[in-house]
Amino acid sequence: MAAIAQILKVDFNIRDRQFKHIQVTYNHNSELANLMLDPWFAEQIQRRLPGLRQTVTEATRAGIPVPCFSASLNYIDSYRTGRLPQNLVQAMRDCFGSHTYKRIDKEGDFHTEWLP
Repeated sequence: MAAIAQILKVDFNIRDRQFKHIQVTYNHNSELANLMLDPWFAEQIQRRLPGLRQTVTEATRAGIPVPCFSASLNYIDSYRTGRLPQNLVQAMRDCFGSHTYKRIDKEGDFHTEWLP
């Protein structure tokens, strides 16, 4: 991951400081699952999260699409939440392809006949 950050730093015109932190972080902990778990990056996200949330909210109210900002906000919110409505996708997959689903109140795999 540190080598990838070095390659991107050379190939793209992106701020050197962030890539330096990425390199240092992965050189220090090459097994890190996500940069958001690193204390420095976690603190940077926490400091900027209210502004990002406000920007996405105001843009949405004004009808201005901000897909990268909203996707970033959704990713951060999803990553730090244990259980989300996306689990409904399991039910949809079961309905259209009999793929089964898991429940939080019982062990095992379940299938439902969704359509009459």
